[in-house]
Amino acid sequence: MNDKSPALSGSLSLVMIFAVLCLTIFAALSLLTSKAELTLTNRWADSVAAYYRADSEATALAASLMSEDSGERRIDYAVPIDENRVLSVRLRIIGTDIEIQEWKPVHTGDWSPGTGYRLFEPEE
Repeated sequence: MNDKSPALSGSLSLVMIFAVLCLTIFAALSLLTSKAELTLTNRWADSVAAYYRADSEATALAASLMSEDSGERRIDYAVPIDENRVLSVRLRIIGTDIEIQEWKPVHTGDWSPGTGYRLFEPEE
């Protein structure tokens, strides 16, 4: 039994070193993932807050239009959400009633398509 003891402890040490190394790598990956998720969550929260600020402005403007009784008319306006989006609003006003025909965020930033990948090259 004493003859096998050094080999057993050596292989056990290698297994322990491997296990600690794997756990360290998984811990580092978890830390990086949680930091990326926090950044994404903060960006999402800022985006939602900006949308609701624009929504509040658009609602206040629509409410101010309700007070005027001037027959039937259609009003289109846009409230900026951020540098790339606006809240597009289309209202139909009949007396003191408002019918919302459109109330949606619209992307206004520049977009350029990618060059794409040639995945298939047919033989000629």
